Amino acid sequence: MFKKLFTGLTLVLLTACGGGGGGDSDPYTPTPTPAPTPAPTPAPTPEPTPEPTPEPTPAPTPEPVTNVTYSDDFEAYSSDDANLAPWDAYVNQFNSDGSYIGGYAAAPAPIAGDISALVEEEVNKYVNIYSNYQDGTHNGGIVEANFFRELGADEGLITASMVGTYRMTFDAKHPESNNCGSTNPDNGASGAECSAFIKVLNSSDFSELLFVETDTTELTTEWQTLTLDFEITEAMIGHIYQSGFTNTAGNYAPTGVHYDNVKVETYSETAEVTVTNQGNTYYMNGEIHGSITVRRGQTVVFDTSAFGNSHPFRLSKTKDGTFGGGTTYTEGVSGDQNTLTWVVPTNLDVDTMYYFCTLHAGMAGDGVINIID
Repeated sequence: MFKKLFTGLTLVLLTACGGGGGGDSDPYTPTPTPAPTPAPTPAPTPEPTPEPTPEPTPAPTPEPVTNVTYSDDFEAYSSDDANLAPWDAYVNQFNSDGSYIGGYAAAPAPIAGDISALVEEEVNKYVNIYSNYQDGTHNGGIVEANFFRELGADEGLITASMVGTYRMTFDAKHPESNNCGSTNPDNGASGAECSAFIKVLNSSDFSELLFVETDTTELTTEWQTLTLDFEITEAMIGHIYQSGFTNTAGNYAPTGVHYDNVKVETYSETAEVTVTNQGNTYYMNGEIHGSITVRRGQTVVFDTSAFGNSHPFRLSKTKDGTFGGGTTYTEGVSGDQNTLTWVVPTNLDVDTMYYFCTLHAGMAGDGVINIID
């Protein structure tokens, strides 16, 4: 309930009325009540300035995988570790006639068990790679064991920034016994094959877009360094890269190989060859009808500025090219009348190439281009 209190102020005016003989009259004038002085309006209290709300710290962006490079000397591992991550393993199984049965993964690869193991010596660590002898497919079938790495810690797919040429380098040797290619003393089985490999697999159907390898079956018990060159092309973008080691055996044949100091790095070896002429005769680096040797995956630059279009310089799989019944070879070839550049395909299927002039027969004579791995 609300109550209202009203206060009234009554002013009484006393007035003297003069009469007759008259006289002075001083009327009483009341002192006016002053208006109340308003209370001062207090200055407004300023609103406090709010503390700025800190921006949330974003989660760190993972470093993008920019290439396929890595190195591993296996010194960082210990027998106390659970596995050999980021190395993985995968086993393919086949019947004796080579027909595929199935497969299974061991990811990450074992540090001491089937397929792979860490070897710890007093001054060195390395891995021993061998077959999975717990796989019953050995009894009448074929087992292919693969020990490999993919791209980076997240094992991603090939990107455009990875297109280029690379070299895989590693040390390898055979153990003192049960080495790849030797004979099982218990049952006489032999014939295992071992190698280092580079693969690019189609991410949709796992077909091979690239497969290059170098044999490790024929080794000794002394360390030696081996190399494997390869090229990642634009056609491989979005697909799966793998590099590592494999062995194939049946009937429990020995497969052991030791590997160490594995490195994959970008690699370019640009060879420069000066081509000149005297009349209708080519000279390679000053040698008449000269021959050269190049490597698969290598970039070769032929300087033909001495004669330009007078003797168009071309490559062929056939001696004397079109004059010998062949065609001009163009895969990996670019340039103009002054320079011809050739990126030798890693999958080139011949070991000998030829050069020729499109206008004059016989300018190369017996000169060849030898192709090696």
